Amino acid sequence: MGVFWGRFLWICDFAGLLKIVAFAYYFNNIITYAVFDSQSLGIDEIFFVSLSQQTYTMKQLPYTSDNVTLISDFFDETRKRIAQGVEITFTKKANDELTVLALDFDIEIVDIEKAINNLSVENYYRGIDPSKSADFDGCAFCTVVGKSKVEIYLKYGLALLGLQILLFSNHVPDFPIAQTFKN
Repeated sequence: MGVFWGRFLWICDFAGLLKIVAFAYYFNNIITYAVFDSQSLGIDEIFFVSLSQQTYTMKQLPYTSDNVTLISDFFDETRKRIAQGVEITFTKKANDELTVLALDFDIEIVDIEKAINNLSVENYYRGIDPSKSADFDGCAFCTVVGKSKVEIYLKYGLALLGLQILLFSNHVPDFPIAQTFKN
């Protein structure tokens, strides 16, 4: 059984009428999400369609100069958003993992934020869709964090429409992580 999390969000207008419905879930390295204007779909249709909307699977990019640029651009956009005051949102899974890191290694949110700001192409593990056809770009890295320099698996994404930075995972890896862009 893989890791699973899901979120269901609705936004109402001042009269209490449902306006927007969004649903996202994560299972076995796949993020599936959908956003709907409730006037265009009935409630019964929303749940069916949300489970069949765009799906993004993280693939490992080969080492090429174009991919190095693509990953560097991902970092530049991340740093720009953080400099503009965009906060990193932790999923429940990432928040639970941060609790374990805090207890075992004295790692705090600020340590994760520093690790994200200090990422380089060499830390790349997998992710980023070069086609930019999805609404969200996700990427995974292997990096060190905190005073004790604990190696962690770090996965986060950037909304392509909007400014959100969403952290999916931050934990000590279960297995050695191949970093094909290193050296």
